[in-house]
Amino acid sequence: MTDLPQGIVLGEWLDQLLNRGEWRWQPSWAGQGRERHYGIILPRALNQPRGDPDSRYPSTGSGNIVICGKAGSGKSTLALQIAYACTQPPNCCAAAYISLEQSLEGLMVKAEGFEWADAMQEVRHLHPADEGTTRDDLADFLAAILSQPRDCPLGTWQEGGGAGQRGGAEKTDPRQTHEKHYKCARVGLRPDAEWGPRVLLLSLSPASPAASRQGEALFQERYRQLERFLIAAERLDERARRKAQDSKDEEKQPEEFLRLPLVCIDSLNVFGSGPPVREEYHRLFDLFHRHRMIGVFTVEAGGQTPFDSTMADVVINLTSDREQGYYVQYLEIEKSRYVPQAFGLHTFKILSPKRDQGGATPALGRLSLPGKGRHRDQ
Repeated sequence: MTDLPQGIVLGEWLDQLLNRGEWRWQPSWAGQGRERHYGIILPRALNQPRGDPDSRYPSTGSGNIVICGKAGSGKSTLALQIAYACTQPPNCCAAAYISLEQSLEGLMVKAEGFEWADAMQEVRHLHPADEGTTRDDLADFLAAILSQPRDCPLGTWQEGGGAGQRGGAEKTDPRQTHEKHYKCARVGLRPDAEWGPRVLLLSLSPASPAASRQGEALFQERYRQLERFLIAAERLDERARRKAQDSKDEEKQPEEFLRLPLVCIDSLNVFGSGPPVREEYHRLFDLFHRHRMIGVFTVEAGGQTPFDSTMADVVINLTSDREQGYYVQYLEIEKSRYVPQAFGLHTFKILSPKRDQGGATPALGRLSLPGKGRHRDQ
C-alpha cells in the first residue's frame, strides 16, 4: 500500500496561516527529520475507514477557499500560485485554473513572468465528450492529458472531429477519440520530453455580446461544463486511491498516481451574465463539496452584490493601506470553517523573479510573506 498525500504544501508562511493546527506529515520520500504543514487539507474519500490515521482530518478537507480583494490586489496571482504549488514537490499533483476574465495567452504571459510557465498547459476545451459520455470516459480524457509529457501540443480537440463538437459533428467513440489524440499529441516531441504534473489552463463558454439578455443561460452552461470536469477529476482521484491501496511498492512516489484535487476559478463575479446571487454561490460551492474537490475562487470586492462570507469555508482578504508614506499590502484569513487559521493582518509582496531577494521560496511562487511575528493584529 502506498500512502497518498492528504494535503497540499504551499510554502512555509502560507501553510502556517491557512493551517494553524498541529497536523504534521512525514512521508517516506520526504527524508529524515523533515516535517512541514499542509496548507490545504484535501477531502477524504467517502469509503475511507474511520480508523485510518488520516481520518483525523475533516472529511471536507479545508473546504472551498475564496480570495477577496479589490482590482489589482493580487487575487489572481495568489490563486495561480496555489495552483502552481500543487505541481511542485512534495505535492506532485495536477491542478486546473479557469479564468473568465483573462485569455489563455494572457495567463501564459503572466506565468512566464513568474517562471511558472513550465508547469502550465493550455487546454481549449474541457473535454470532447457528448452528453452520453460516462464518468469513466470523462476520466479517460482527463488522464490522456495528464499522462502525456508536458511538451505535448494539447488544446486541439475542438478541431479533431470529436464527439464534443456541435452543429452536426460526427459522434465517435470517446475512447477512440482519446486514442487518436494521444497518438497525435506525440508528434513533434523533443527527445528529452519528460512527464510532469501541470496546471491545466481551461476556458468555459464565452459570454456573448448580448450577455445581459441571456438570463441564467450562461450560468447554467458554464455550471454544466464545470460539473462534468469535476466528475472526471473525482473519478481520476478514485482511481489513484484504488491504485495506491493495491500497490505493493511502498517506495512509489506520489507522481505515479494521477490526481487533480484542486480547481481555481477567476472570477466568480463574471461566472454568469450578472453578479452571482446567494443561490448561485451555494450551487457552485456545493458542487465542489459533492465531488470532494478543493475549489479556489476569486471575488472582486466592492461589486454590485457584496460577497457573503458565510457561504465560503475559507475566506482570504487582500487589502492595502498607506502607512508613513509607504504602500503596504495585507493578507488576512478572515475565516476558516474546518481548519484553525492564524489571525491578524500579515504584510506581503508580489515579487518578480528578478527582484526576489530570498523572501519567497522560488519553487512555490512569488507571494512573499515576512517572518513569524511580523504582522499587525486587529
